Amino acid sequence: MTQKAFAFGDQTFYLIRADPQAIKRVAELSGDSSGSETFEAIEAAVLSMIDPRDDALARFESVVINESITFADLNELFVWMLEAQKNRAERRLK
Repeated sequence: MTQKAFAFGDQTFYLIRADPQAIKRVAELSGDSSGSETFEAIEAAVLSMIDPRDDALARFESVVINESITFADLNELFVWMLEAQKNRAERRLK
């Protein structure tokens, strides 16, 4: 099976199957969750969907820090990743 590549900042990463626990943590956020709790949960979910080979997780965190990635950028990536995973699952079920 080929992995879906995606660019974030100036780096290329590969999508892997999400960690259900990381996704559940995002789903459990509420209006009472702090901004940092929300950011950390979404970041953990995103990291769980990145193939860790080739030091990818460290490279991703470097992009987040060095390129001043905003919460909106991270959230947009998270939504895209979930959609890509949903599309992959739909293709397998056909």
